[in-house]
Amino acid sequence: MLTVTLALLVAAAASAGSGTTLVGTVVSLGQPIPGAEISVTSPTVSPRNTVSRTDGSFQLPRLLPGKYVVTARLFGFCGATANITVLGSSGEVGPLVLTLRPAPRQVVSVCTCDDLITAQQSPQPPQSKTYLFRVVGPSGPVAGASIRVKGGLSATFLSGTDGSVRIPATSDQRFSVTVEHEGFMPAETDDCCLNSISTVTLVPRPEGCT
Repeated sequence: MLTVTLALLVAAAASAGSGTTLVGTVVSLGQPIPGAEISVTSPTVSPRNTVSRTDGSFQLPRLLPGKYVVTARLFGFCGATANITVLGSSGEVGPLVLTLRPAPRQVVSVCTCDDLITAQQSPQPPQSKTYLFRVVGPSGPVAGASIRVKGGLSATFLSGTDGSVRIPATSDQRFSVTVEHEGFMPAETDDCCLNSISTVTLVPRPEGCT
């Protein structure tokens, strides 16, 4: 996890008020990132949360004087964290820039085009035009993984309790898939062929990445 430590002073002079507003922006590779979840935590107050806007900006009002940890997270990125200090009871603190790093992606080649599904491997014979995937992790089958198909057939499927998913086809299509599940690195396959049987092994994400 990328950690940035900042001591930010209140822009306006300290005075009696309803609290300080934290202002900031979430970016990645120089571009604003919308939809990032921003959380502000402190040992003395309840957690506060908001979401970055379309231009990557965010605001969190009514922060009382004290020390806070600000974290930005978004699926597909490694999170960013900043430590801030609010010294006054009104005005604004910031601007705070939180930079997300794209999470590493796992590119795998799992399709063997000449391995046709046999009656022993699947109750559906090859002529049914079926693609069979099995999604596994270090501890075994991964249920609920999202399998997004690109090229020829555009659709999204979920793996079952045994980690398997059957993708029907109406022609001898070739396509690639992206497999995603929370806590694992996304896996991207090369072109897959009709009636191939493929196992996709997901690798746990590095700490701080979602």
